[in-house]
Amino acid sequence: MKLYPGLTKKIAMYPYLTLICLLLLSCSQPIKTAATVDNPLLYQHWIHSFEDDATENNTTASYKTYRPYGFAFPPARGRDGFEIRRNGMFISHSIAPGDGNLNIEEKWTLDGDNLTIIGQTGAAVFKIKSLNKEKLILEILPPKDAPEPRPQL
Repeated sequence: MKLYPGLTKKIAMYPYLTLICLLLLSCSQPIKTAATVDNPLLYQHWIHSFEDDATENNTTASYKTYRPYGFAFPPARGRDGFEIRRNGMFISHSIAPGDGNLNIEEKWTLDGDNLTIIGQTGAAVFKIKSLNKEKLILEILPPKDAPEPRPQL
């Protein structure tokens, strides 16, 4: 049986080889980065809602809660926050003297639920515990080279 008149079986196999390669490539899952993350809620200006921060009972896990820019916060002497942009830019808005904000440009990546902020002084890693249009909750992860916490007596 001739598959394609005038072509050898070897050449006729290329379409099948191409199909197999495409199937294999589609099975791999890349690490999500600024260019590939698919939740548009993440890309906005977030303000720290320290009233909603929490610590889990009997653990050292602590959480920071952020609300979208424009949320009606109660009065406070300054609030820090940040912007996450699709191009990998992370703008940190820390509290400056006079209760204003100091804007610092950094970078970010996302690996699964772990958000890594890369700045001039190193990197910090947070686990995204919850993300919706009302709030973002981040678990503060210890640095990889940090010693294990001592048990509390």
